[in-house]
Amino acid sequence: MAKNLRILLDMDQVLVDFVGGVCERWGLSPEEVRAEWPVGMWQMTEPLTAALAKKGRWRLSSDSVDGAEPMTLDTFWQKLEGDESFWTRLKPLPWAEDLLLLVQLLTEDWHIVSSPSRCDCCYSGKVKWLHNYFGQGFDRFALTPHKYIFASPDVLLTDDREENCQRFVEAGGSALVFPQWYNVMHRRQDDPVAYLREMLTCYAEEGTVDTPVVAADDGGWDRVWRSLGE
Repeated sequence: MAKNLRILLDMDQVLVDFVGGVCERWGLSPEEVRAEWPVGMWQMTEPLTAALAKKGRWRLSSDSVDGAEPMTLDTFWQKLEGDESFWTRLKPLPWAEDLLLLVQLLTEDWHIVSSPSRCDCCYSGKVKWLHNYFGQGFDRFALTPHKYIFASPDVLLTDDREENCQRFVEAGGSALVFPQWYNVMHRRQDDPVAYLREMLTCYAEEGTVDTPVVAADDGGWDRVWRSLGE
C-alpha cells in the first residue's frame, strides 16, 4: 500500500452506469444507442436522437442531419428533471467492484468526486446511491464540477472526461482518463480495470510528480496523464 497517495474516483461511467440509465429512460437499449455513437464523441444527444429517429420516435426535419431534428441539452436534462429515483436506481458498472478493490489495495486514502447535473434532485440522488452501495455511514465523497480544487502533487484523479483530467493536471495534480468509447482512451475500453491496474500500480510504486505525459497508442496519439518517478 502506497504512502501519501490519494486517489479520487469519478462516479458516472466510472462506477455507475449513467448511459444505461438514460437509455432506459428513453425506452432504448444501450446497444441501440451505441450503434449510432461515433467513437470519440463526448455528447450523448446526437446518438440518442439518431437511435430514437431510427425507431420513428423522434420528429423529422428535412433540414437536419439524417432527417432528425437534433436533441438539445435542455430536452435531454428535462427528461430527468425532478426524478431523484433516476439517480438512486442507476446500476453499478460491471467492473465497479474490481476497480474499488484495486484502489483500496493501493491506498486507504480514496474518495468519490462527482459532478452533479443541472437537475437539483441529482445531488440527493447521488448521495442516496452512495449510501445504498457503501452503507449509510459512507462519507468519502464530494459533489462538485470543480474537481481541480482537490489537485495536489500527491493526488490522482480518475475521470472519464478528458477536460476534467486536463484541468486537474494544470492545477498541480495527476490524472488518468478512464477508458470509454467516447473519449481519447477508447482503445482500452474493453478492459478498463486492466488499464487502471497497470497505470495506478506504476503511479503508486514510482512516486508523485506533476509531469503530464503524452502516450502513444496503436493508430494515433492519445493524451493521458500519469506521474513519473524521480
